[in-house]
Amino acid sequence: MPFICALLRTAHKRCVFCINQSTTQLIPLPKYIDEIRSDLQLVESLDMEVGSIRLYDNNIVESTIKKDVVVDVQFLLSGKVWLEKLRPGEKFYILNQSPAFHRVTKEARRLSANAAFADHLAAIALIIGHPTTKLILDLFLKIDKPVTPLKPFTDKEAALKWLLERKAFDTKK
Repeated sequence: MPFICALLRTAHKRCVFCINQSTTQLIPLPKYIDEIRSDLQLVESLDMEVGSIRLYDNNIVESTIKKDVVVDVQFLLSGKVWLEKLRPGEKFYILNQSPAFHRVTKEARRLSANAAFADHLAAIALIIGHPTTKLILDLFLKIDKPVTPLKPFTDKEAALKWLLERKAFDTKK
């Protein structure tokens, strides 16, 4: 879809619109996001012991971590290499979720906060399923501050909406 997004300001409020270049129709951002969401087409998926990664045609990546596993450097590097092989030089919007607790090694946490490693990432939405996980995440984010915009969510739809909004803004830059 050939769209350009723009922030329009009026005297009373700001609105984000996306313009369909082929029809020159103005579409409010929430409706544009709904259109993109309905158009998500799976391109490729990768299943590993730790979890799975699903790449969609608009560079949204759904990463699902399995219950009671250890996320290590190998999982992160495998995902990066796989994505960059499929779409060299592109940025990805990660929707990360886990149905239950898992552990992240110190090395993996440090690697994920490294600018050279994260150069393929545009934004990360983490779906938090338990209040304790949010406390642990807050602590880790203070220790190893990520270079990629990262935001925790309790709702998958809100997380996906945030990623699509970021993508819409990044596209207009």
